[in-house]
Amino acid sequence: SSHVFTDLKVNIKRTLQFHQQNMPFTQKFLPFRVIFVLLESNSYFMKKISITLFLTLFIGSITYSQICPQTGNLIIPTSGQSSSTLNSVYTGGVIVINGHLNVDDALTFDNCTIYIADDIGITVEDNPNSKLKIVDCDLFSCGSEMWRGILVKAQGSLDMQGSTLEDAVRRVHARNSSGLVTLLDNTFNKNHIHILAETANAANISIYGNDFFCHEMGNTFSTNGDFLEAPFLNQQTEIAIEGLSTTNTLTIGNPNFDVNNFFECKFGIKLVNCNAVIKNNHFENIGTSYGAPQNQPYPYETPFTAVLAFDFFGVYSMEIGGGGINEQNTVNRCIHGFEVNDYRIVNI
Repeated sequence: SSHVFTDLKVNIKRTLQFHQQNMPFTQKFLPFRVIFVLLESNSYFMKKISITLFLTLFIGSITYSQICPQTGNLIIPTSGQSSSTLNSVYTGGVIVINGHLNVDDALTFDNCTIYIADDIGITVEDNPNSKLKIVDCDLFSCGSEMWRGILVKAQGSLDMQGSTLEDAVRRVHARNSSGLVTLLDNTFNKNHIHILAETANAANISIYGNDFFCHEMGNTFSTNGDFLEAPFLNQQTEIAIEGLSTTNTLTIGNPNFDVNNFFECKFGIKLVNCNAVIKNNHFENIGTSYGAPQNQPYPYETPFTAVLAFDFFGVYSMEIGGGGINEQNTVNRCIHGFEVNDYRIVNI
């Protein structure tokens, strides 16, 4: 009936207008303009043709955009794969991850370029044999949307060194983790949250000598400059390191390693109900890309802060900096420096 076609026309046009900004030139200006013309036709037959073209071209283009190039030394199919079915070590070359990668056995990527499809992730399973090691690798999205990141479950472990990691919703997420999570000398760039430690055993998490950015570094798949891809289009990194209700003490930075550098994010470190030691970190341009902060009364969070911490039970302790060699933290051109709320013990 006519009203059904009217509703379809409106919905199809809205969908095309929303997505065509990320489509290639030929898709944006040729087939889809034909669809727009056909939708405006008074002919029932022309409207049917337009809907057929929409389903064929548009849905096909979305599927294509989510798939990485089909060439590489290892290709994880869209159906996903477990590491127990793979070789244990991959050295050099290209790794293509088009489906979810479940690490249920030891797996090492050494000096690899790793392409990851839209909304796809890597999970290190709840198993003491689930061990993922990433050394001197580049990991980034190959599409117009972000990938999910690396989730480390309870007994799984992650060792990541000297690697560059881009375009993820949560790049490294240690959730209920009791295994070792070692992050040393890496570059985290254009992720919504670079590192999230959630109800994890913080004593087993090491975060030393890393750089946290949000700017273009030459990823040829990136289309959005210094800003994030969808679903956080035109935003910058929200939090570099977030800790939520961790056990033991979360140590961020170490005087015996290179400094952690934090740039271009809304919060450098944000902690809720965590014991923490924060030493040998440098914070610069935290919040300066977001405009003037909006002042809000407590208990609302202060935006654009190098370190922001809340203790809702009054039982946690915080140590920031120290008098020893390389124990100091430096803050340069940030909207706010340190805000620690209701901690039982605070040493600065």
